Amino acid sequence: MFFLFQYNYLLTKCSILLNNAWDLCLSMQIKINDFAIPLICLIFRLLMSNDPSDPEDLSDDDFVDEKPLEPKPYKTDHEDETIQEIQSFTVKDRPFIRMQFIKKRKEFGLTFKFSDQETSERTGEIKALEKDPLQLVKNKVIEMGIQGCNPFQDASSQTVWNRKINKALQVDEGDERQEQPDEDFKLLKFLETVYPLMEEALQSNETIDIYQDDFNVLPLSEQNGDQNAELTNVIKEIKSFSYLNCKGKKIQCIQFQPTSQAIKSKYIVAESFVENLLFEERAIYQLKSHKSLIVFWDFEDIHSIEPVLLLQSPLEILSFEFNPKDPNIIVGGTINGQVMLWDLSGTALSVFASKKTQKTKQERNEIQELQPKMVSALQDPASYQAGSSNEVLRKQVASHKNFVLGCEMKHFNHLILTSSQETYQFASISSDGQILFWDTRLIDKDSKKTQQDISTIPWKATYGIQLYRPEGGGMMGGGQIQFRKNQKIPILSGTSDEGEVFILDWGEKQGEEGQKNQLVSAIWQQQRSMRPPIALDVSPFFEDVLLTLHDFNFCVWKHNVTFPIFESLIMKGAHITCGGFSPYRAGVIIVGKTDGNLDVWDMLDQSHKWTIQFQVVACAITSLKFNDNMAHIVAIGDSDGTLHLLEFPQSLCKDQGNEIKAMRLFWDREVKRVNYYSERFKIREQQAKQQNEKEIQAQPVKETKQSGDTKVLDEIANFENEYQKFRDTLLGIGPKPEDDKGDKKGKK
Repeated sequence: MFFLFQYNYLLTKCSILLNNAWDLCLSMQIKINDFAIPLICLIFRLLMSNDPSDPEDLSDDDFVDEKPLEPKPYKTDHEDETIQEIQSFTVKDRPFIRMQFIKKRKEFGLTFKFSDQETSERTGEIKALEKDPLQLVKNKVIEMGIQGCNPFQDASSQTVWNRKINKALQVDEGDERQEQPDEDFKLLKFLETVYPLMEEALQSNETIDIYQDDFNVLPLSEQNGDQNAELTNVIKEIKSFSYLNCKGKKIQCIQFQPTSQAIKSKYIVAESFVENLLFEERAIYQLKSHKSLIVFWDFEDIHSIEPVLLLQSPLEILSFEFNPKDPNIIVGGTINGQVMLWDLSGTALSVFASKKTQKTKQERNEIQELQPKMVSALQDPASYQAGSSNEVLRKQVASHKNFVLGCEMKHFNHLILTSSQETYQFASISSDGQILFWDTRLIDKDSKKTQQDISTIPWKATYGIQLYRPEGGGMMGGGQIQFRKNQKIPILSGTSDEGEVFILDWGEKQGEEGQKNQLVSAIWQQQRSMRPPIALDVSPFFEDVLLTLHDFNFCVWKHNVTFPIFESLIMKGAHITCGGFSPYRAGVIIVGKTDGNLDVWDMLDQSHKWTIQFQVVACAITSLKFNDNMAHIVAIGDSDGTLHLLEFPQSLCKDQGNEIKAMRLFWDREVKRVNYYSERFKIREQQAKQQNEKEIQAQPVKETKQSGDTKVLDEIANFENEYQKFRDTLLGIGPKPEDDKGDKKGKK
């Protein structure tokens, strides 16, 4: 044990001496090899000088008691620093910090380029270069093709049961056939009765073509149109006409020439033009007259490019009409209120229509021009003061005061008595509120006056009706008039310049002064529009159903109903310019718009929107006319002066079964709907009145509750007045309180 202790003691001494010697060498920059030998000698001497056996040299610390080893905690000088460092690694409980980073969607995935910057620049903003002209973008060229195709779908089917079929048959001649008697007498009787019928059916199948088109077999009268018309739902344009001298003008009116015994042609169409002027331009040039033409075209010849006849007029023709009994007579209304008449008898058109085979191509290329035969007398300037006269029915009236909006030629027997079945009368309406009835027979046959005397005789209307609103509503302006298909009673339908629809009965007797304006029996107002209607039409199948076209919708009216029984949706993007009922189908309405589209509304198909829409032209459609002789031909005029002839399909020209009966039920349902809503509105008004009465009765209770507040306000106002008086007396502005008291005593 002592030897072990001595050995440990020597090692500790040596280690201490070596450490001190190493530090001394480093501090004095002495080489280790030069110092190693003296150092070792020095260490050996020191060790030998200190004898551990010498008790004087031994200290108390050199002796170790032999005791069992006990574990003690590890302690170092930097223990506290280590503990703080370990505690800093752990995260203590603290409130969460909310942070939000926002970036625009368009900035995702953008490429940025960073640039160098000097340290002297203190700004820390680095802007991204949006477009770098020096940046090279490498594009990869890829060859690829795109083709639209229908989606494919894999489907499979499997039949579990397999039917057994004999693939081969073999007959042995040695077997004798045994005939079995038929004991089923019912089957034999059935076969005996069916056999002749079956034989007849097979023979008829061989003689009759089951693939034949039945509509082509029908005659022309039953088909109600051309035999070559196709059975499709597509509208096609067959031909268009454009006269060079009228290019750029607006087509105002279109009419087909009716047929008669003298004129068998049904391929003549006429059109009138007006200048394409805005309201400001027309107001400037209102005192100037523009030369106008009525151009006649023959659409039977597909290759014809020149008109057949030209009717000249010194004024613009807004509307014109053929005589239904004598197609050679044409009447038209001008922009200044005059009425003109042309007679086509003896012209090239009359010869061409009656003797078409005798006319050569050279004569057909010569365009003949015709002047008006009669022109109505001008209105007396003194009669423009309409306030001086309140007569409803007048005789021998000159022309209208304003432009003529419509002309209708009918056979009137109530105002103009005649025993002939020919048509000589027509009516015209203007915005001045007058409806004038004219007679084309200016000279009697028994008279000795010649044709040259016509120019000396003033042509005036036989009768004139001034429109007044019922129940003393005052005068109203005119819009359009329409008569029924078979006019037998003195009733007509019309519109006013304020969007009203009225029914006029000119057969009513004129009463006293207070009852002079009772010719208008009914009047209705459309709530959405206060402007004049675009057009008016009477249903050819229902005499009490009317159609009015407004700027952005159309309405269907019925007699004895104050509200429209049907209103279309508001058409956006373009407004209506023309339209009407189809003369061949009871449930079809045709509408033309400014965007060049033609909308076909089929009420049997759907009523919330149009059924077919056809783009006729890129400019605005201005006029529309059906052909009474050919159901599938419709004429369309545009604002550029081009006349388009469209061919309608058979589905829009032929009656679809019981269409008239179905449409009658449809209009009756609409009438019931309108009446129901009107009754419901009355009930709602009564409920609203009752609610208002309850609120009025509850108001006094609230006033009693607020009476205390009003007293407080009155007291505050009195205090304020007294303060102002006291302030005025202090400043010497107002009277003193003593003077006020003296004045009061004197008054007493």
